[in-house]
Amino acid sequence: MTEQEYELAVAVLNSERGRYIMSQALHYGIKALESVEPPVHREQSNIADMKLLRWKLFPYPVQEEKDA
Repeated sequence: MTEQEYELAVAVLNSERGRYIMSQALHYGIKALESVEPPVHREQSNIADMKLLRWKLFPYPVQEEKDA
């Protein structure tokens, strides 16, 4: 990654759009990890850390499309 690409990535992350994208990624990541079966294989500490990041740093609402 070039310095210019790095700076662009940081700028996107620090924008409203970037923060929303992170919120969305965490939302769906948490959902996926919580659905792992059997439950003994769920990475509970990762889920907990992702929830902390989601709700404390990226608390944007995420709308899910309803299945038709």
